[in-house]
Amino acid sequence: MAKAFTSKQSKVIKNILGDGYGGKLYKYLYKHKAVKSTNVPSTIAYLYQIVNGQKTSKIIQKKILDMVETELLNQAEEKQRLKLLLG
Repeated sequence: MAKAFTSKQSKVIKNILGDGYGGKLYKYLYKHKAVKSTNVPSTIAYLYQIVNGQKTSKIIQKKILDMVETELLNQAEEKQRLKLLLG
């Protein structure tokens, strides 16, 4: 069984993913075929519960961390691009 996200981890995830993170997570998980055993994607409400540490899912938590990593890389690239273009 996966360990639930802590309150601090939850805040960091929300800060990185930004407003509307539930919908973003839903689309990301669907795109990466992280669905339930019934081949149905998790609901946004369930994703909120996982991020808030109320529920756990090893697969979904791993995908959330993958998405956070991707978003951090995108933010770093954007920052570097802005610095290059605008000084």
